[in-house]
Amino acid sequence: MRLTEGFDPASIEKYSKTIREVPGVIAVQGIEPRWLGDQVVMKIGVYLDDDTNLKTAFMIGEKVEHALMEQYDILDADVMAYPVSLRDNPANVD
Repeated sequence: MRLTEGFDPASIEKYSKTIREVPGVIAVQGIEPRWLGDQVVMKIGVYLDDDTNLKTAFMIGEKVEHALMEQYDILDADVMAYPVSLRDNPANVD
């Protein structure tokens, strides 16, 4: 038996690294993986440039989800985009 939210921090860091490698992702806001039976589902927040249009933001979210599904065989990932302006204050992120 395992906890639904019991994840090794090293696994979460692997997920985070994969997410950061997706073009357009500035940083990871948060990752909430959970077990659903024997499958993993996630809620993910990513920072995108605030000039990113809606269609592009959606496609970046899809790329994040597909990268995680391919590399780690997860069932599903819900990706939320958070706009951030690096022009005003590059220290906003992380």
